[in-house]
Amino acid sequence: MYTNSTFFKTYNLNQIKIILATILLFFVTETIAKEIHPENKQTNPTLNKDEFNFSIRSSHPRIIANEEDFKRIKHLYKNKSNKYITCWIDVRLAKAKELLDEKFDNPESNSYIGYYLYDGVRTNAGGRMLGAIKELSFAYKMTGEPAYAQKVWYLLKRAGIPEKGTAPSKVLFPDWYPKFFLDLSAMASAYAIGYDWCYDFFSEEQKTFIECTIIEYGLTPAFELMTKDSEAFELRGNHNRNVVKNTGIILAALSIADKYPDLTAKIVKTGIDNIQYMMPEFAPDGAWFESVGYWSYTIVYFIPLISSLEKSLGNDFGLMDYIGLGRTGEFALQATDPLGANNFHDGSDSKVYAASPAIFWLAKYFGKPELTAAKLDFMIQNNMDADLYDILWYDTTVTRPKTQLEKDAYFGGVEFVSMRKEWGNPESTWVSFHGGQGEGSHAHLDGGAFIFDALGVRWACDVHKEDYNIGGYRSYTESKRTYYRVRTEGHNTLVINPDKSVGQDLDSFMKVIKYVPRENNPFSVLDMTSGYKNAAYRAVRGYMLADNRNSLIIRDELELKGSNSEIYWFMHTQADAKVVGKNKVILTKEGKKMELEFVTNVEEAQIAIVPAEPLPSSPEPFAGKQSDNSEYRKVQIRLVATGKVHLTVKLKPAEAEYQPVIDIPIEKWN
Repeated sequence: MYTNSTFFKTYNLNQIKIILATILLFFVTETIAKEIHPENKQTNPTLNKDEFNFSIRSSHPRIIANEEDFKRIKHLYKNKSNKYITCWIDVRLAKAKELLDEKFDNPESNSYIGYYLYDGVRTNAGGRMLGAIKELSFAYKMTGEPAYAQKVWYLLKRAGIPEKGTAPSKVLFPDWYPKFFLDLSAMASAYAIGYDWCYDFFSEEQKTFIECTIIEYGLTPAFELMTKDSEAFELRGNHNRNVVKNTGIILAALSIADKYPDLTAKIVKTGIDNIQYMMPEFAPDGAWFESVGYWSYTIVYFIPLISSLEKSLGNDFGLMDYIGLGRTGEFALQATDPLGANNFHDGSDSKVYAASPAIFWLAKYFGKPELTAAKLDFMIQNNMDADLYDILWYDTTVTRPKTQLEKDAYFGGVEFVSMRKEWGNPESTWVSFHGGQGEGSHAHLDGGAFIFDALGVRWACDVHKEDYNIGGYRSYTESKRTYYRVRTEGHNTLVINPDKSVGQDLDSFMKVIKYVPRENNPFSVLDMTSGYKNAAYRAVRGYMLADNRNSLIIRDELELKGSNSEIYWFMHTQADAKVVGKNKVILTKEGKKMELEFVTNVEEAQIAIVPAEPLPSSPEPFAGKQSDNSEYRKVQIRLVATGKVHLTVKLKPAEAEYQPVIDIPIEKWN
């Protein structure tokens, strides 16, 4: 048994919960986490037919931006009124100039735009087309130089309908591959922007060709799928694909709506109606349940959609009224630090999500200049180029890049908590974790898993998602749950009595029950009981930044149902790791050292460094193989216990003279 104890003074704190509409605000030191109220979860939303006023503005451009937007930016650029705008446009124009010499016809090139399945599933032609069209069309609007619009025409012609009499073998694009709707939607977005932003360049014959292509390859097959019951999960689901798929078709419809009002009106209405099924997932605080990466994918389509609806129809049809959108821009920033994002579920740890151009738009819409400043600060500190949407949406009155967001943040629903020592310092200490629902779109069974950064090193990391094309890797399937990177054992959390099951209950919902964002020793507590219903009467995990926010304490408290239960505590790392004594590990990376030490009331407790591999009881992966994890290893603490169990782990800089790990119940963390 390895325990330490110390005198600990406790005192009572008032818990104040104020409900304003459905938003709970927290006061004083200790707060109780927010509930997602059923009334916030709209079901079967539909646009009232009488409320759908399809009065299209005939002028171009109207997709994402209008002529006034471009004139404003051109004026700033010409007069060098804002150093960021000047620099960003210079970079974008240089990129567009490079594209003038690109033929997009080399199958070996990453820029190739052609009709082939590069991974056996999708063409990716739409995504590549959208990227090129955006750059070239923007350059045309900024400079007026015909060469850019001419290149846009070259691309639109390349992926357009063939001329009559063309031999089938000579047809480059027989369609936009509706079998993979994401390809079709991206191509539709590209055509919408190219047609709309270069409208004054095209001849009437060229316009007709583009319009016919949009209808034949885009709107017609898309609308058939948008209204099919068999496609309801994909096009009316609560996941990222809903808005990505519907948005591209809506933008394409809006771009030609003044000429084809009857066809496009029903498509726009259907698309908006579909998207409303997804919107409650932002409640209550703006976090996105699929991951930070899929938040980015969702929002980078959603905001252009809203902007286009407003520019084209003067109405967002209530889409911006959903709960949580006011904080959703902050979520990406809070879920990221200078070393990268928290890559829970199928997400990536890329830093780019915290620089999403949608954050600028959201900051303007909700009147949050501090959000603009924080994103600008993040971009500058990480030497990030601006997207052209950044240029369109940046509030130029905010010229001082300084992050003044709270150091601690809680987002309900996903039950995501972030706590850091300070903003902007790559050496800063940062911990983040999540709970929320078990099974879901792009979900891993990783409730309670945490990321920990300090001294410029990511000490506790999340192993990345599995290869989507490996076989059987679809959400809500038993086959996906056979892969290590999805299973609970593949994450920084607990496994109790391991067997072939995935590790946590699929129908679980892990709730943050305490969130205490104070200057010294901030902490949060996650109730994990619902994830271990067969094994425990109670399972809670506490997370605290201690020692002036320089160290991390994680404490697990369990009340086990069975006798001699086997408990595994895991932490994945890419650092070198060495066990020292019976209860300590020294982690080393990039010349930095971190000490991990634990205490427990359990007699049978062992610590070890083990490969990031499945436990012997785990099933064979569905495909008979899975990704190599040899770049990772994991700290494993194995306990065998009965009844009440507590395990406290502390990670602290090895060279610092901080207090060792001590045995203090979570209820006394004050």
